[in-house]
Amino acid sequence: MMPRVAIVVLNWNGWVDTLACVASLQSLDYANFHIVLVDNGSTDGSEEQFRHVLPKLELLQTGTNLGFGGGCNVGMRHALAGGAEYIWLINSDATVDPGALSALVRVAEQNPRWPRSVRCCLMPMQRRRFSCGVVAM
Repeated sequence: MMPRVAIVVLNWNGWVDTLACVASLQSLDYANFHIVLVDNGSTDGSEEQFRHVLPKLELLQTGTNLGFGGGCNVGMRHALAGGAEYIWLINSDATVDPGALSALVRVAEQNPRWPRSVRCCLMPMQRRRFSCGVVAM
């Protein structure tokens, strides 16, 4: 069975880039994921744009700018409460290759001796251990 992955995208006053990021995520070839979009207190109309263009997407509003770490924590807590086995943090100005998540999960699953984290913010949640870095594939 494919592990459930939550993809947390943090937005702050950058809805155009964030929409491009989400569009690329929606083209992923990995089937068991959901996107958690966190708006970090934007003042540029981002929330309204997201609700209009992406009405079915899970959108959390922090109400104020909590900074990168604070906003990501909101999304990760929500993902954990929803049963995510992995969380992928992705910058809102990034776009991804359709095979990116499949490759990340494959590497994580094939390396059980690693500290249960793929080093590009794809993190298994059963041990709640967080790390970040680069994967050589």
